Amino acid sequence: MLTPRETEILGLVAEGRSNRSIAKVLRVSDATVRSHVYHVLMKLGLGDRAQALDRTADYVADNPIPPHLLTPGTRVAVPLWIKGEVDSWTCGEVLHEQGVGPEPYYVVRLNDGQECQGRPNLGSGAHCVIRVRG
Repeated sequence: MLTPRETEILGLVAEGRSNRSIAKVLRVSDATVRSHVYHVLMKLGLGDRAQALDRTADYVADNPIPPHLLTPGTRVAVPLWIKGEVDSWTCGEVLHEQGVGPEPYYVVRLNDGQECQGRPNLGSGAHCVIRVRG
């Protein structure tokens, strides 16, 4: 199972970002990112970064995290859905919960500065993932 930081790295790799770009977003060194990418690929049994894109959806669906851990500041991988299909991935930070009841929405600030609303993918218990429909 990936650590929360490795899950975040997986989401950024799935965006197509370079190690240097990921390092800038996370404010860490390129060497740290290379190490994380290496561990992600090894843990998931992947040969290269291209395979990470295909594996991202499967990984997050198979590795649950309780919704109560989606507190402000939590970094999340965000699949962007178009017509029932994952079109692309991005990452963001949970700003706050919105709504009440068993299925609240969360407001997330994406890496590009935009805000969106979404729900944790509770059907599959997705790990730190907010499902956002486009």
